[in-house]
Amino acid sequence: MERVYDGEDPENFVDELSKFKFPMQLDNPDVTIYYAQLLMVEQEFNYGPRGCKRGKVQPPREFLMRFIRWVASGDTEIDPIIKVAVSNRPASTKYAKRIV
Repeated sequence: MERVYDGEDPENFVDELSKFKFPMQLDNPDVTIYYAQLLMVEQEFNYGPRGCKRGKVQPPREFLMRFIRWVASGDTEIDPIIKVAVSNRPASTKYAKRIV
């Protein structure tokens, strides 16, 4: 996800993604990465310099990426994450740091 956040085309690593298998996956990992990319594009389009509104988090795709990092961190159950997300508040700046 960090590579997509940085602007890399998922086509560059789709073969690598196809090797991942998760016990509770809904879609294949390559489909999930394309979803994430589209959501990041949507954030940039709507909340970027030429968008309808100016977002509180810059760059706008960072809003989504903080939630992705929060989920990946395993710090908490999914319910508090969803509660913050649906209230349209950004995740903590703690999740602004890249996951290595």
